[in-house]
Amino acid sequence: MIFEKIPTVPTSDELLDKSFRRAARAKHGKRILDRKTKLDAEESMVLTAAHILSDNLINIVRKFPSFDNMPPFYLDLADVIVGVEEMKMNLSSVQWAGTKVNELSRKYVGMMRKAEDAKVVRKQAFGRMSSIVDSVDGNLRFLNVARNKLRKLRK
Repeated sequence: MIFEKIPTVPTSDELLDKSFRRAARAKHGKRILDRKTKLDAEESMVLTAAHILSDNLINIVRKFPSFDNMPPFYLDLADVIVGVEEMKMNLSSVQWAGTKVNELSRKYVGMMRKAEDAKVVRKQAFGRMSSIVDSVDGNLRFLNVARNKLRKLRK
């Protein structure tokens, strides 16, 4: 059926934990010898966290079936069970967050290259990314509840 392939939607905390853990590993993979390698390590952390966050957020949206191309029966069923307009609004918010995190990473990497202390800029970037992802936590939770309801439908 159309809805059974939708994967579990993680919470904002799960996404942030995953991305920041991987970012820390990206930094540990770099040997810090001087200011240049320290900058590279901080940049690597920001880019890694941003890629993981934006990829995960955008993939959540991609994994949901397109309501525009759905057969009318399933569209009506989804509308009655979870509300298609509300689903679209929640998916749109998650899509926005993925795009915004990507934009922020480019902005902060540019700021790092000019900054006195790249670590301070990285912490600012992580803070901004966290607040963006936290702002869509309700959307992520709604989508996971909707996913669970839709997956229970039988053929």
